[in-house]
Amino acid sequence: MKKISLLLSVLFINVILYSQENNNSEESYDKYISIADSMFLIKDLKKSLEFYEKASYIFPNAQYPKDQISILTKSIVKWTSIDDNSPKIIFEGKVRNSDGENIKDVVVNVKRNNYSINQIVTSIEGKYEFNSLPFGHNYTIIFSKDKYVSKSILVDTEKNYLKDSIEPNTYLDIGVTLFEKENDIDYSKIENVPVAKARIDPISCKLDWDYVYINDRKKESDKILKNSKINR
Repeated sequence: MKKISLLLSVLFINVILYSQENNNSEESYDKYISIADSMFLIKDLKKSLEFYEKASYIFPNAQYPKDQISILTKSIVKWTSIDDNSPKIIFEGKVRNSDGENIKDVVVNVKRNNYSINQIVTSIEGKYEFNSLPFGHNYTIIFSKDKYVSKSILVDTEKNYLKDSIEPNTYLDIGVTLFEKENDIDYSKIENVPVAKARIDPISCKLDWDYVYINDRKKESDKILKNSKINR
């Protein structure tokens, strides 16, 4: 009888915690939407976009922040010079967990020169794709999902860019592995710095991965995770 009572108590506590977590998420979502709407009204587009993105991160399937992000990115596009005749890059790939399983509903956000220009979520197969983005800019692709460690990829199509030397369409397959967060571990050095970088090779004039950078970042990330486990 004591075991049953104890089990019921644990279940009751878990229900309360789950309810509180959901309430906190809804409160944060509403707060971010309110701030974003206010910034939108006073024409602070950058701040407005920032808070719509935060709201969308909490509830990736919510349509309102997605619509507002789309409107804002079209407005902000005038801040960057875009040549419609320039070569284009297509980003595509899959997002998996540490067990190699596909992850759906991962928020994939593309920033051009530090301004968000598009945002989608991965399909049930973990797939995503962004089409026809012009060369001549710096792109950051950010992958995020609640309870997972976020990762970003830097794609520099500005340095060494010579329009006549680049093929009309370049496909860049970016497969990403996200691992679940654990308590009491500081992931900021992984989340705040791109884990990989692609750039235009000055000799071949083709977009390729910077493997020296990637290997250095992998060593740093592995060291952070190893030290975190030792110190727990």
